[in-house]
Amino acid sequence: MKSKYHPWKRGFSEFKNCHRFNRLLRGSLASKPLSTLPVQLQNSYYVTTDKGMFFLEGGRVTKILEAHLYGIAFSETSYYLSAYFGKVSTVVRGNLEDLRKARAGVSIEEIYTTDVASTNSRIHQIFFSNGTLYIADSGRNTILEYDETSGELTNETAPFFDLFGSPVHYDNNHINSVAAYHDYVVFCAYRAGSGSLIGVIKDGKVAGFHYKNAGVHDIFVSDQDFFFGDTFGKGLPDRGGALIHSGGLYSDVFSRSPGWVVRGIAGSLDGELLVGHSHKGERRKRFKGNGALLVFEKGEFKQELVMPDWAQTYQIMQADGVFVRCTDGKGPLGYDALIQKLRTLLGEPVCEHDVLIIPKK
Repeated sequence: MKSKYHPWKRGFSEFKNCHRFNRLLRGSLASKPLSTLPVQLQNSYYVTTDKGMFFLEGGRVTKILEAHLYGIAFSETSYYLSAYFGKVSTVVRGNLEDLRKARAGVSIEEIYTTDVASTNSRIHQIFFSNGTLYIADSGRNTILEYDETSGELTNETAPFFDLFGSPVHYDNNHINSVAAYHDYVVFCAYRAGSGSLIGVIKDGKVAGFHYKNAGVHDIFVSDQDFFFGDTFGKGLPDRGGALIHSGGLYSDVFSRSPGWVVRGIAGSLDGELLVGHSHKGERRKRFKGNGALLVFEKGEFKQELVMPDWAQTYQIMQADGVFVRCTDGKGPLGYDALIQKLRTLLGEPVCEHDVLIIPKK
């Protein structure tokens, strides 16, 4: 596939980003051992960050890929990544076996690319389910669907639209997270009024639940529960964000000062659960500090792992492609059970309406 990123149409900084972009497409995978952890992790994880993708196994941290990466998802044969390069955001696809073996010179295919006005509008989280890759396209305020078999974008869903019935095609609500289970899709919108919104889409209709703080990221469902990140909390210097589940605050550790910036969730309820933290500070200094991983064991906080290799933690995924694992063998919560749990925690939906399906040209 010919890249849409043309260096001669942009300034020098974008020329450098174009070089990084095309280097990604050339598939230059690295297998570079970096720091070691003060703990032996029970499971293996991929982590996407502002400095690239890392693989954590046991007590070892290995850098796999150089790029500013956000979302990650696996199918049976492919891996998908969303990446950001200056004014361009893209989703790429590669061979999963090559990634697991960290081979150099693998083939990476660009499947969707869009120009963006800022880092806010980049493509964020992605999620693969039943042959479809779901893409949270923050800049278009929509959820895209990519069919792996045909290699085509098949649907674009707009949960938000104006009074005239037209989709709000700019980064207004900031849809940043998406996941699909059974016959429904869940998503997070960073902004909705004075707070955020957790949305559930089924049969062309969305039920939106308001959350008190702006800035939610990540939404995953297990067999017993749902989880999302209240990333910044109330935005106070001496307080941070928290992991939220159907019972509210997941752990009292999130009440500690100065708090964490919560992004990324992976693991299981009856075993090890990792929660990501991104460097907390002024926006202009967000890439200057250290990210971290918070380790929980059966719901009990164990320790914070400071990661000197990156500042911003975006996605965490178990090595087999699962985010939050189901443990009772029954699969994720069904639609009715999820809606009831959301009602119990967040109250009645603040919006219930048909979504817009935008035809793909």
